[in-house]
Amino acid sequence: MQLIDVNKEDKLIFQHNVITSGRYDYSACMLDILFMVLSCLEKNKLEYTIHTYDIEVITGRKWNYKQLREATESIGSRMFEIDTPESYDQ
Repeated sequence: MQLIDVNKEDKLIFQHNVITSGRYDYSACMLDILFMVLSCLEKNKLEYTIHTYDIEVITGRKWNYKQLREATESIGSRMFEIDTPESYDQ
């Protein structure tokens, strides 16, 4: 994924490889939602709104309402596992 047109004064960008290389059982739709939220993260911001159109433009994939609803419901029930030499986190 490549980020384009980022105003560095407004954004603080962090990405650790364990986020993108962690073990998880996510569908393509769930991953699109997750990475879209990750791309919008801002320090001290707790709520985010993402738009289907933005996901579709970036990924080239189209998602219908039912797929998005089911994906967002499932994200909360999935385990995200990160295994490092120091620890194994879930």
